[in-house]
Amino acid sequence: MVTMNELVENKQKKTYHTVYETTNSVNGKIYIGVHTTTKINDEYLGSGIYLWKAIDKHGEDKFSKKILAILETRQDAFDLEKKLVNREFVAREDTYNLIIGGVTAGSGVDHPMYGKTHSDTTREKIRQSQLGKVMSKETRAKLSKVHTGKVCSQEHRANMSKARLGHVPTKETREKMSKALTGKVRSAESREKMSNSQQGVTYFNNGKENRRLRLGDKIPEGFVEGMLKIECKFCGEKATKMVIGNWHGKGKCIK
Repeated sequence: MVTMNELVENKQKKTYHTVYETTNSVNGKIYIGVHTTTKINDEYLGSGIYLWKAIDKHGEDKFSKKILAILETRQDAFDLEKKLVNREFVAREDTYNLIIGGVTAGSGVDHPMYGKTHSDTTREKIRQSQLGKVMSKETRAKLSKVHTGKVCSQEHRANMSKARLGHVPTKETREKMSKALTGKVRSAESREKMSNSQQGVTYFNNGKENRRLRLGDKIPEGFVEGMLKIECKFCGEKATKMVIGNWHGKGKCIK
């Protein structure tokens, strides 16, 4: 670990990898994170979503930051953050952190939350952080650009399907969906796009998964025409995974 004296003496080091703590003077809540900078006393307060929402509510003048440590490398900073921001820390009521520390990059087994679940407290933090949040046009455009042309793997699609299996929208949700669509008229351009996207498309299945094929596509071995249908374990009706997932469930089957 580098001391402040060593940093002053070694003027050649221009990049600092810090672990910092930001405090809200209104309620005492804190946020711990990693920040790489060329200026130790910059105005950076943190990047947590829950923290941002609090800053918007109370104002930047109600927040202060202190440097907990300055490390040789960014990885060293993440290693220290991982020790400080553990599951117990995240579960505390006086913190803005939503996930455990040590996030460098990656997904799957490389992600710090792989194989774990958020506590009720953390889930509530996440829910509160999203209330009333509206994405700007710029943000939506960036997300659209990132996902354009992106193709989900078969495993990913299977996981998404499994996650929705047995899920039944509440009466309130169905009423909201109905209200949102009532009187909505799609533009000619939108209708044309929807029509074009389905032209020449046929679904095939092999008893385990569906494949969406276009005219000219080679039919995979073992696949037959039609969407896979499964049986609802509560009412016995057979339907597609989408129908079962959206409208069937314990005591709530809709025939």
